[in-house]
Amino acid sequence: MNTPVVRRVYPYVKQVTDFLLPPEDHKHIFSSVVAVEYPRLGCWSIGFVTGSGLKGISQGEEREYLTVLVSTSPTPITGPVVIVPKRKPSCWI
Repeated sequence: MNTPVVRRVYPYVKQVTDFLLPPEDHKHIFSSVVAVEYPRLGCWSIGFVTGSGLKGISQGEEREYLTVLVSTSPTPITGPVVIVPKRKPSCWI
C-alpha cells in the first residue's frame, strides 16, 4: 500500500472484485428481479432488488421502500440505483 500506483488503484480494484466475487456470506447480492416504473411513469424497466429502502424515507412516509439496481448496457453491472415503494407482488418477476 505504500507504492503510489497501488495506493491509488487498489481501492477501486477491490471494490469491483468484491462486487463480482462476494464472500461466501454475501453470495446473494440481488434478492429478486422486479419491474419498476423508471425513468418515468408508464415506462417499465427490469431491475434487481439490492435491499430495503433508506430508513429515513420509510419512517417519514410510513410505507416500505426497496432499493433497485436498474442495469444498463453495455455493462449490466452498472446503472442507476433507485428507491421505489414496495408494492403488491404483481410487480415482482
